[in-house]
Amino acid sequence: MDDTIPIENHIMAFLKATLYGALASGGWVWIFTVPLGLFEVVKGEWGGLLIAILPLLVSGAGTLAGMFALAMPITAVLQAFDAETRFIYSWAGLIGGFFAPIAVVAAFFGYDRSALALGLFGALAGWMAGMHWGDWRQYGALGKANRFAEDFA
Repeated sequence: MDDTIPIENHIMAFLKATLYGALASGGWVWIFTVPLGLFEVVKGEWGGLLIAILPLLVSGAGTLAGMFALAMPITAVLQAFDAETRFIYSWAGLIGGFFAPIAVVAAFFGYDRSALALGLFGALAGWMAGMHWGDWRQYGALGKANRFAEDFA
C-alpha cells in the first residue's frame, strides 16, 4: 500500500466496491420489493419498509463477506507479486462470487442444484465488486495510467 495515500481513501474504495457489488446482485430485485413494501406501508404495516430494503441487506451482507474473505487475501497475494490489475480482480471476483454461495449452501444444507442460482447472483456481485476494487488498486492506489481498453483486449 502506498503510504502517501490516506487510509480513508482505501476504506472508501473498499466500501464503494462493496456497494456496487451489492447493487449489481440485489438492486434489480427492488423493482418488485419496493412497490410491495410501500403498499404495505400505505396499509399501515411499517414492516413493509423491511420488505423494501431486504434485497440490498442480503446482497450487501454477502458482498461484504466476500470482500473480506476473498478480495483481501487476493489483494495480499497480488500485491506481493506486483500483479494487481483490474482484469485479474474482476475474474477472481466472478469465479469466487460464483463458488462461494454454492459452498456455503452445501456446507449448511448439502449440495442442491438450486444453489447454482445463488452462484449466478454471487458471480454478478463478485464481478462488479472485483472490477471496482481492481480499478482502485490498479489506478488509484498504485498510480498507474488508466488503460481500460488494453486491460480487456
